[in-house]
Amino acid sequence: LLILYGTNNNKSQQHIPAAMDDFAAIVHACQQRGTVAMLGTIPPRQWTPESAPEANFNRHVVELCRRLKIPCGYILEAFQAARPGNRRTFMGGGGVHWRGEGMKLAAEAWGRTMDQVRFVLRDQP
Repeated sequence: LLILYGTNNNKSQQHIPAAMDDFAAIVHACQQRGTVAMLGTIPPRQWTPESAPEANFNRHVVELCRRLKIPCGYILEAFQAARPGNRRTFMGGGGVHWRGEGMKLAAEAWGRTMDQVRFVLRDQP
């Protein structure tokens, strides 16, 4: 299950633990149902090159993925690496929603994430 969550969450340091708790609960619910959860880093917003609030939030997402031993989709990093300084080619005028090129970047990042998943089908009683 590909999960991209948190783009609308408050990015202040005091709110991040609750968001990570929500992520962990989602992952746990997936695992209880035999589903592999994959978390994605949230994309940049607006036009500031560093996207500091999103980058900080994403550091916590990556740490959680490592702690839970699940794959992480590096969405922000894909956006940051693509045409640095010129996000307008893959993000809409408001700097929030993706254009077709942004969808392609995210899909490629998710594809790399899915390459990490290996599974075995097993009989269930």
